[in-house]
Amino acid sequence: MLRLLIINLILIIIPFIYSFNKITFLLVLYLLPFTVILSSILIYPVEYLIKRYYKNKCTKKLNKINPFIVCITGSYGKTSIKKMLHSIYQPFFITEMTPKSYNTPMGITKHVLNNLNGLCDIFFVEAGATSPGDIKEIAKMINPNLGVITSIGPQHMNSFKTIDNVLKTKWELAENLQEEGKLVLNYGNKYLNGLSNPNVKETLGVNKKYGIYYPTNITYNDLYTEFDIYSYDKKIIHIKTKLLGDHNIDNIVICYGVKKLLDDKFYISDKDFIESILNLTNIENRLSLKEENINNVLFRYIDDSFNSNVEGFISACKVLKRLSGIKCIITPGIVDGGKYKESIALSIISSLDLLDDIVLVNNKELKYLKSLLNDLKINYKLVSSYNEALSYLKNKYSDFKNEYINILIENDLPDNYLMR
Repeated sequence: MLRLLIINLILIIIPFIYSFNKITFLLVLYLLPFTVILSSILIYPVEYLIKRYYKNKCTKKLNKINPFIVCITGSYGKTSIKKMLHSIYQPFFITEMTPKSYNTPMGITKHVLNNLNGLCDIFFVEAGATSPGDIKEIAKMINPNLGVITSIGPQHMNSFKTIDNVLKTKWELAENLQEEGKLVLNYGNKYLNGLSNPNVKETLGVNKKYGIYYPTNITYNDLYTEFDIYSYDKKIIHIKTKLLGDHNIDNIVICYGVKKLLDDKFYISDKDFIESILNLTNIENRLSLKEENINNVLFRYIDDSFNSNVEGFISACKVLKRLSGIKCIITPGIVDGGKYKESIALSIISSLDLLDDIVLVNNKELKYLKSLLNDLKINYKLVSSYNEALSYLKNKYSDFKNEYINILIENDLPDNYLMR
């Protein structure tokens, strides 16, 4: 930004060198938007060279340290699985992970150059993409030993356009692993089910009964979710977790698949895995629970505001419906669906049935979802902001003493969607 600003200022100053008068001033004022565009064009080769320099530096440092690199990509679930794996292996090995949602080439580069040290055994890297070629760029830079593809879905569809483009982009990870690389795929996702890469050492499909490992005998209560992980109809281990949501069951099985592929180099026992999963808590803004007592009215917030996708939305609504008390949702729907926004609305509409209160934060992407609710005669409240939605629910239920008012906050609403 500083370099862009300097070039832009130079372009603005040049006309005044030749003629400093009112006409020049008005001309520069009129051309100001075009100078910003021209500055971006002029600076592009410089920025490209700078980025290439740092990416090469990142690759050299990784080659020198030589950690075992697990790269995780997918339309959703990347950050959750990355943090799960890091928590599972951290007590037993020297592990590192990219922070928060740092999943771009320069974000990963920054972390490697500033934070990675020579003692790292396993490096868990999250790889994100908004257009074809993004995952290949990251994989070429970090040269991963093991790849994980969590899911394929209608995310960032305004840039990807089609699900096929999403799949091809995520599959770039499978095609750019090390020669002896291994791959874990979530066969529970219909777009990944049954896929394999014959060019890697081993492809492990998990979830669904035709995956090598899959969950069954699932039970829930207010505190825990329990299930068994089976392989070829034989029980392997029993899992007990405080994590909310059916999608976290799939995430845990994916982590178990990763564990099995890592056992030859970084062995942990099934007992250690079970204990690690029991100690996991929901990540902030991903189905994390918070409670508030206002004049003996018990408000329980299920915060799933980080982002949303079809599977996560449905899973979060299932969690809400299992809780005792009043059941409310605040949501802008699922945004950035592109041409898939109507099919997305059709997928999630049944999850909104039988809720006590549906509060929609208005935006352009909600148009079809609102029409579906109207056709089904499902009542909802339309508001302009999250704060307005929360105030509405707090006022409406202010007299419901000693009863839980459960409020699911499903998906955040960035300003750019309000402006579209």
